[in-house]
Amino acid sequence: VQHSFCASSLLYLRTGLHKIISFIYSLLRWHSFGTLITATLQWEGIHITATYINGIGRGISATVGLAATVVYPLMQSRISTLRTGLWSFWSQWSCLLVCVGSIWVKRDNIASYMLMGGVAASRLGLWMFDLAVIQQMQDQVSETDRCVVGGVQNSLQSALDLMAYLLGIIVSNPKDFWIVTFISFSTVTLAGLLYTVHLPSPKPYFSL
Repeated sequence: VQHSFCASSLLYLRTGLHKIISFIYSLLRWHSFGTLITATLQWEGIHITATYINGIGRGISATVGLAATVVYPLMQSRISTLRTGLWSFWSQWSCLLVCVGSIWVKRDNIASYMLMGGVAASRLGLWMFDLAVIQQMQDQVSETDRCVVGGVQNSLQSALDLMAYLLGIIVSNPKDFWIVTFISFSTVTLAGLLYTVHLPSPKPYFSL
């Protein structure tokens, strides 16, 4: 069945919690080892003579993300999908505090390593939350509507990705990257509050 843009958008808006968590996940995509962070790291001292450090940081980040595929099913089977999403989100948020702290560190190299370390460590929580979002989508959106809802969600994520790059154009001076970091962290915090407020009350015990 084909859906028009308006019909797809209305169907997406009619979904309940999934509408919230998909928007939240879109916000979370702002903070990653993308071109903005790479350019800033090179400007702060992780330049050509130490390019391998940036590569190692990306490798560690990817490895931590892969660990989420092992940790998620273990936690989800014990504390439910909703609680796992909640835990993974705020664990990511805690790691990103290191990135925010790098704003006030005066030594460029230390600030760069704090930024890389915070982003890499946060990947565990991010990808665990990603898995929780996918499972909640499967549980809460009917099978006939998943493709439409998923397509609208991907469009929203792409639009917010574009906003991140536009922000990079507006704040083009690397020394002002703290503004991008602060805005990115603020969107993550907003996402966490939205998810926590709209989270249904889970069972108050662990299923061991």
